[in-house]
Amino acid sequence: MKISKRHVLSATALAAVAAMSGALVGCGGDGGDDDVTPVVTLDLTPANSETVGHATAAGFMAFGSTVMMPLGGGTDRATALASSGSGTWLPPRVVSGLLQAMGGAARSGVARPLAVIDLGTTPCEVAGTTTMSFDDSDNDGMLDVGEVFTFVFNNCQDNAASVTSGSMSGTVTRINDSRTAFDAGITLSSLAQKAVDGSHSLTLNGSVRIGYRALSETAEQMKLSADGAVTALVLTHLPFDDTVTLQSGFVQDSTHDYSVGRSTSTLTGVMESAKAGGSFAVSTMTPIELYDTDSYPRVGEVTMRGRTGVMNLRVLSTEQVLVELDANGDGTFESSTPRTWDWLF
Repeated sequence: MKISKRHVLSATALAAVAAMSGALVGCGGDGGDDDVTPVVTLDLTPANSETVGHATAAGFMAFGSTVMMPLGGGTDRATALASSGSGTWLPPRVVSGLLQAMGGAARSGVARPLAVIDLGTTPCEVAGTTTMSFDDSDNDGMLDVGEVFTFVFNNCQDNAASVTSGSMSGTVTRINDSRTAFDAGITLSSLAQKAVDGSHSLTLNGSVRIGYRALSETAEQMKLSADGAVTALVLTHLPFDDTVTLQSGFVQDSTHDYSVGRSTSTLTGVMESAKAGGSFAVSTMTPIELYDTDSYPRVGEVTMRGRTGVMNLRVLSTEQVLVELDANGDGTFESSTPRTWDWLF
């Protein structure tokens, strides 16, 4: 697959240690269920190393690694922020819609208590529609703390490569005074992004916590955390299919700087691969950096730790990633194999 794969999934930078217990999310919230500590059960071996590598890449897609190019476009700041999605899995229309609603949504008709504001069904760029609404419980015309919002994607296609369907709903838990930062809890219901050519698909179910903030006029940050288990049903062109579960507290923290055109992400937590038959811890040794002009990252190193064994995925270039395995955990990699990004995904 060629460079267009950056546009396959709007997954618009996830998921250092096995005993991780709820990481901080957003601008002050806690992530995941503090009563649940994910357990690492998988031994990393030569027999399952390729599956673990693919499953980790699937996890990248699930919360949205920086290796996924955002959908959308636009020149105004709200649209630009949404288009990048900070390198996250969020469909770009989500952040744009939330920022619009928090800034005061235009509406028609007579104001009424407990109004549900319908921001309307919007045609997507190529085909399909997106609908957003929110429950304006205080009747001020804006999305506020404690109010519920809903997005429904009806085969929404914003480019020639991918289609989004399913829904997500959430509740705002914090908004700063300038309305440039917010936290929310979101439930994903069969939120699916599929390649038009059938080469990739990703379907998400579960609950996450999101924290967004504008760092400056040209930079933003997004943190996502699995609030309980989040499942990702994944199919890639290899072909490779798996059910990857991001355990509670799995965190992706990403920033995007428009002045230099660069996204940076770190991934931390425990994920489980049904195909590999167990769970393993994921941590970021070197932040993953992707430039808007590149197909894949220039820099980054992610480590997977099993009950026994250690694996590394280390960026060599925008063309290749190095897959390393230390099966006996003695600090020496018994195998070190360069792979193309296209092989990994």
